[in-house]
Amino acid sequence: MRHVRRVLEDTRGIFYRRLEALVFHPSQDIGDITARHATRLGAKSLSSLLLAVSTRLRAQFESDLLSFILFDGDFAQELISLGRHDVRQRADEVISFFKA
Repeated sequence: MRHVRRVLEDTRGIFYRRLEALVFHPSQDIGDITARHATRLGAKSLSSLLLAVSTRLRAQFESDLLSFILFDGDFAQELISLGRHDVRQRADEVISFFKA
């Protein structure tokens, strides 16, 4: 640690310091939300067909991966709502973090 600090100070003129982090993990399984929305979409297009088939094969194909290719307004809105909910649940912690 001292060596890293010294190298940073010597080469960049900055000090090494510890930064606090605020980490969030969704309170609901994103894969479950994705699977529900993929099933709702059905086979309206090639991508939704892929999603629907992948959802049925969930044991072999992780639904979390599907969330990267599911571009649906209702799905996005549910994720936004979930994020807002999770932040509200930890509001005191978030406020303290940004006050520091």
